Amino acid sequence: LSGKIPEEIGQLKQLVKLDLNHNFLEEFPFSIGDCEKLQELNLQKNQLKQMIPKDSIGKLSNLRHLYFTNNYLYGEIPDDIGKCTNLEDLRFNSNFFKGDILNTLTALKNCTKLFRIWFNQNPDLVDAKKLDEVEGLDALTWLNLPKNGVQARGKLGQDAKTVLEIWEKLGGNVATLKNGADNDVSLWANVVVQDIGDDGFRVTKLDWNRQNLHGEIPKSMG
Repeated sequence: LSGKIPEEIGQLKQLVKLDLNHNFLEEFPFSIGDCEKLQELNLQKNQLKQMIPKDSIGKLSNLRHLYFTNNYLYGEIPDDIGKCTNLEDLRFNSNFFKGDILNTLTALKNCTKLFRIWFNQNPDLVDAKKLDEVEGLDALTWLNLPKNGVQARGKLGQDAKTVLEIWEKLGGNVATLKNGADNDVSLWANVVVQDIGDDGFRVTKLDWNRQNLHGEIPKSMG
């Protein structure tokens, strides 16, 4: 499929799932917000070249899965996406969005079921450095931040400071996963890390494949 998704798509009032991934579509219409029962919108791996229309996606109050991965979407992510309070999985990675991720996370604060957000590989997005300022998102366990190799896996809110402490200790270029009282942490890095092992956490997975690492493995890892 190629070209534009027709405006008439909005007439499908009973549509629950729209999966058009891996095509050559270039645009989706404002009227897609009229598919009021839509629960899954999958447009990843197309040729979409547009901004997300304001007051459109935000009308999809039943939306649970929203996938825009691998397109050419640009501009700021509209705040009204936060009106999709049933969202569980949000993937905006590998596009050209701009703006401050902290604003978007704040807009999503009422999405209490949202467990995964992918923002990685959007070069013009500004990383959120102050995750402890974000309220809500109690179900969030996987947050991919914009720059390559920069991820934070773990809950925001109560655990945010802990996630950031590990992140900062390891140079700000890692993914972390804190698993409740077990203090299990998984770390991914895209830079040589000088000092880990003394933070009181038990590292259960360390994945540094395809990172062009050099030098000695830090003794503190022992």
